[in-house]
Amino acid sequence: MEEQDLIIVVHRRPGHVLVTVSGEIDIATAAQLRDRLAGPVGGRRQVIVDLSRVSFIDAAGAGVLADAAALRAVPDLRQSTSRQAGTDRA
Repeated sequence: MEEQDLIIVVHRRPGHVLVTVSGEIDIATAAQLRDRLAGPVGGRRQVIVDLSRVSFIDAAGAGVLADAAALRAVPDLRQSTSRQAGTDRA
């Protein structure tokens, strides 16, 4: 099996962000995807992730997508977690 590079392109459009992913998402590339999704997921626009050009995804890649979806579903999750931990106080 030939290894494929992961290619991630972020298109900012009026009202949404389109993230197009090509190649393989696995344990070796999952951090790259997480890093590229961090900006769009943390914003206020709708995020659409196009995986139609992904040839393989493992549990690490699926976990990155699930985490990103959870953060979008609960936008104040990071603030809520830091408040509970007491790390939001200077």
